Amino acid sequence: MSRLSTAGEGRRAAIRSIHANARELGMNADARHGLQERLTGKASLTEMSDAELEVVKRELWQRRRRAGPARHRMPRTPTASKLRALWIAAWNLGVVEDRSDRALAAFTRRQLNIDSLTWSAPILARAVEALKLWLARPVGTGGGGVVWSGRDGSGRAPPEVARADVLRAQWHRLHDLGLVEIRDEGGLCQYVARLIAAGVRSVEHLSADEADAAMRHFGDRIRERLGDQP
Repeated sequence: MSRLSTAGEGRRAAIRSIHANARELGMNADARHGLQERLTGKASLTEMSDAELEVVKRELWQRRRRAGPARHRMPRTPTASKLRALWIAAWNLGVVEDRSDRALAAFTRRQLNIDSLTWSAPILARAVEALKLWLARPVGTGGGGVVWSGRDGSGRAPPEVARADVLRAQWHRLHDLGLVEIRDEGGLCQYVARLIAAGVRSVEHLSADEADAAMRHFGDRIRERLGDQP
């Protein structure tokens, strides 16, 4: 192998390591780009020198080492299920690049500023609220653009309403990415009706399985388009 090809493989390995460590830490693309720019003055990995790539790689590795593993598996409780569902929604909105519980744990440690994570009821509740706030941020600031509905003035809503809120945000994202032409809810209902081969008056009336299937489909399209972008 020539010296040039060896150097090229070294760069590719460094970039793979950076992406892998960022995923383990629960960082989305915007957060990773911001870190890279703070460390090297360059947001793009392809524009960095080998030495600059090493700086970013070392920083992410050190952050992972400090984070350490979660002390306990996430419990099987309604709040934990809600947190997982929100994390999958973030993945299907293109906000995070890794849907795993490990990435969710890393996000929770970072957002709540805790070094050692135990999935206690208060931690789960705080993590749910932190993730909902992140998903409600505008897409241009790294959020998901979700407008959460509230039926009792508390900001809480039944699961079918929350799923509909995510579907609407996904639909708007698809429109902004140039993947659908009609942005309004009528276009969303028509599309979902074709997808599930059934009439749809409102996405709030979808069953859990129907809504989840639509969210997965939209998520695949969003991630595919985002993956095509530099």
